Amino acid sequence: MFQPLVKPSQYLWLLLMSVFLSALGFSTSIAAKTLHHVLPPAQPVSAPVVQKPLTPDEELVNVRAELQKQASRLAQLEQANQQELTSNQALQLENDNLKVQVKVLQGERSAQLFLYGALTAALGALSGYMFSTHLHRKTRRW
Repeated sequence: MFQPLVKPSQYLWLLLMSVFLSALGFSTSIAAKTLHHVLPPAQPVSAPVVQKPLTPDEELVNVRAELQKQASRLAQLEQANQQELTSNQALQLENDNLKVQVKVLQGERSAQLFLYGALTAALGALSGYMFSTHLHRKTRRW
């Protein structure tokens, strides 16, 4: 696969540097020497290697080998998919169980708060009754 020797961002930098150096009056040989350090020298291109055409039997062998590789890869993918499906089902069951637990805990919490409220109201009514009877007794004694 072809990989560029210079990143696209470096092209702009090299162009700006050469324009800047030429604007300052530097000779192009200095800019060329600077660019030579940044860009590697060009490699000679060799003639492409021509492969002899495959016979039908060789092509058939290559196709069968490729099919066998794909079949083994397919089996691996199916096995991995089955494992992930099993894991997914287990996680969904665990998630459902946790949702039920959350609902139970929320119900318990609201029942607990209701009881606290009822207890507070009862204590408030009792203390109000006791306070009023105590005041009533004091006013009678006078």
